[in-house]
Amino acid sequence: MPQLDPSNFSNQITWLFITFVSCYLLVHFILIPNIKFCVFARRKHIDALLYEAQQANAMVEQIIEQMESLKAYANSQADFLLKKSQIDAVKIITECVSKLNADFITYIKEIDEEKKEQLKKVALLLPEIVVEISSNIEKIWIYKTQSNLII
Repeated sequence: MPQLDPSNFSNQITWLFITFVSCYLLVHFILIPNIKFCVFARRKHIDALLYEAQQANAMVEQIIEQMESLKAYANSQADFLLKKSQIDAVKIITECVSKLNADFITYIKEIDEEKKEQLKKVALLLPEIVVEISSNIEKIWIYKTQSNLII
């Protein structure tokens, strides 16, 4: 086995040293800085994205607060308008009821006046009606008495 021959050890150690040093220098000066740069760039990119996400989150929270304040304002306006419309409706209903009551009272008075006029007419016509009824009763009585006599 030639690799175990002691005369070749110095040559093998030299190449081992050269290979080891060249690999060490390659890793130390080229690969590790490239890896460090990639890690640094990645961390910087992630930090930038996190910062943007935090800003977007802050904007969203601000928008939510604005929406909630607008919602509260809209609710207060709706409550105000609802109360105002209820008050207006009560006023309108009260006015309509009072107008209907006034119209009803006027109608009742008209009916009472008409009733009084009718009673006056009946009072004026009552003697004539009584005379007519009594004459009719007298005729009927006479007829019955005559018919009883005939029988």
